[in-house]
Amino acid sequence: MTNTSVTQSTFEKSINAFKAKAGLNPDELKDFQLTSLDDLKVQISIIQNDQRKSKKLMYLKRLGPFLDIMEQYGKIVEVFLNIHEAVAFVWVRAEPIPQ
Repeated sequence: MTNTSVTQSTFEKSINAFKAKAGLNPDELKDFQLTSLDDLKVQISIIQNDQRKSKKLMYLKRLGPFLDIMEQYGKIVEVFLNIHEAVAFVWVRAEPIPQ
């Protein structure tokens, strides 16, 4: 086994363990796997608009630098490990966000 395949195997095991412990049903798991950074930014914008209307604005633009770093991290993971869904699981919460 090469060093890259060991790293990939370890990373995939970690993702699979996280999926198992996340407590997501199959539909939620599929949603997270298909979630893109643009989808996340749209949802943040929707949340911020809702907060603005209810006068409970939390200034979610401060998430921008974090999202930029995670985008870069995702590109590195995709290139070196050829795993495209890994970064989507960063967005998983222990409790679902009420819709």
